Amino acid sequence: MYFFANEHHRETHVAQLDGETPNDFNDRKIRVVCTWYQRHLGPELGGKVVHVTNDRASRELAGQDGLTAITMDDYVRGSTQDPAILDRLVAISAGAEDAGEVHKQKEQYSPFLSGPTISAGLKEGTLVQGTIRCGRDNAFRGRVSAKVHKGGKTDSLEVNIPGRYEMNRAIDGDVVAVRIKEPDQEGDGVVGQVVGVIKTNWRPLAGSLDMDSKRGDTYLFHPVARNMPYVRVRTSQPESLAGKRLVITIDSWPERSNYPNGHYVRTLGNTGDREAENEVIFVEHDVPVRPFSTAVLACLPPEAGKYKIKDHEVAKRIDLRGSGRRICSIDPPGCEDIDDALHCMQLENGNFEVGVHIADAVSYTHLTLPTKRIV
Repeated sequence: MYFFANEHHRETHVAQLDGETPNDFNDRKIRVVCTWYQRHLGPELGGKVVHVTNDRASRELAGQDGLTAITMDDYVRGSTQDPAILDRLVAISAGAEDAGEVHKQKEQYSPFLSGPTISAGLKEGTLVQGTIRCGRDNAFRGRVSAKVHKGGKTDSLEVNIPGRYEMNRAIDGDVVAVRIKEPDQEGDGVVGQVVGVIKTNWRPLAGSLDMDSKRGDTYLFHPVARNMPYVRVRTSQPESLAGKRLVITIDSWPERSNYPNGHYVRTLGNTGDREAENEVIFVEHDVPVRPFSTAVLACLPPEAGKYKIKDHEVAKRIDLRGSGRRICSIDPPGCEDIDDALHCMQLENGNFEVGVHIADAVSYTHLTLPTKRIV
């Protein structure tokens, strides 16, 4: 990728016209640069400048200037057939369509307050801040543990968020601003409504697509975490995703949509397969499964058969290698970290000696080395 300071170049500098909007001005600058670059390359270099924009008016004006102008969708689809990239493209296009059609839909949720309004409300005490936690099986009922500052004292306040409308598009783990409402007749105690999300918890979600929920190229994604909402996902490869465990992330949640919008990230495997379900657990609990770096692996002792225990290590331990005990690993076939073993031996008095042997991995972990970062 090359960068060109067009505003400081004599042949591409343009001045904003009276009444020209910043967006139209910026689009015109791009078209001027494209025209100059097309002329600069010249036919002898065989270069072709393509103006990529989703703005229909800008494409029409570019055509009048003799430029080739296409949408991002056409550009990407003409460059790759990678399903992951195409699905990301579908999600981006969906967001643009939602933004253009939002005025036609019925409002489902209240608009969030602006950042300055939230800050002022927290300072004045008309709003409280805290992390929202949903019940195990309900994404639309939660509780916020907030701190309330009054008279120089700080008190804890538990605020119930009783339903979908009061949750107002917040999800479990979001840091939210809450306006306290009057207690209702059912005795729910302190009741509040989310009026802004200060920090989102749009973490990767594992789950599957509901193939019966199809609407055009959109499907509902059902997370395995039942305290997370369903997510609208657009995909160009539904057949290859059916019956699979997937990972998606949330991109947005318009106030006129029942569900958040998200996009496909990767496939974990077939639903029900052990490896795929293990991957689901890793995703849901944010367990890192990336391969160790070369620097970390360099800190480990040589592979089995090449490593010899140091004499000073033997002196600190009970050496059972020549004791006649049959010590067996209990790790399953295919396990890459064989670190547990057992033995059982009958003694002369008829009792049984049972030994549990655990690998001392910490003895190989030196905190001054790269392994310190993973301890």
